Amino acid sequence: MLDASGYTTENRYPALRIISVIFKVLAVLAAVVGLIGALVGLVQMTGNAYGAAAAGGLIALVSLVYGGLLCIYMFAVSEAIRVFIDIEGNTRLTNDLLRKLLEK
Repeated sequence: MLDASGYTTENRYPALRIISVIFKVLAVLAAVVGLIGALVGLVQMTGNAYGAAAAGGLIALVSLVYGGLLCIYMFAVSEAIRVFIDIEGNTRLTNDLLRKLLEK
């Protein structure tokens, strides 16, 4: 998309866009690791050792909570970066349009 000054907004801030994608990938990885941890906890619950059920339940609970919170946090950071880039583009467009309006 071209703004009023002729810049393409998709090409601005490529490093921030890459960081945003990296955060999204890490968010998915955090969710997967959290689910794997929960499965390990569920398998641990079926053990015959004394206290295995409680330890497995705790592992499953902690894995789900921390994995889920980390996933949400990383997605939020990724989207915040995108919002900041969009705010910059909208501010630039508004500034250019106001400048053209004042020149008339």
